[in-house]
Amino acid sequence: MERSDFDGETIREIGEVFHRRLDYEAERDEARDETPPQRAARLKALGRLDEESVADALGMRDRDFVLAALAQRSGIALEDVVRIVNMKAAKPVIAVCWRAELSMRLALRIQKELCHIPPRELVYPREGTDYPLGDDEMNWQLEFLGLEKKR
Repeated sequence: MERSDFDGETIREIGEVFHRRLDYEAERDEARDETPPQRAARLKALGRLDEESVADALGMRDRDFVLAALAQRSGIALEDVVRIVNMKAAKPVIAVCWRAELSMRLALRIQKELCHIPPRELVYPREGTDYPLGDDEMNWQLEFLGLEKKR
């Protein structure tokens, strides 16, 4: 807050993320008797399994919860999400993120931080925010992986 090299908007954004992550940790502590898949299912039922909760979990390095959240949001079995993430291939990962209705910016972070895909192999957003593949190609990726296409 006291740094002079950040503008007011940046300071506000940093504060928001900081407080969200504190809230995330508090909620995770309260739910310590739940497995990550149980917690993700509960948050989904409450309408709180949103992009910010997935981004916060990723930022907190809560890998198991991110995987469970991807499974819950996409309707893909957790075992399949784990298999796809472990492939360390960008297109299948962004197809899962697309199916989970996450932004391409978060899909890029998931490629980097969860899957550890090398920079040269990353798939980047088109025009900074959009998915670079069309619906047909995303559905093809899902079908190739043995998953149903998005309706």
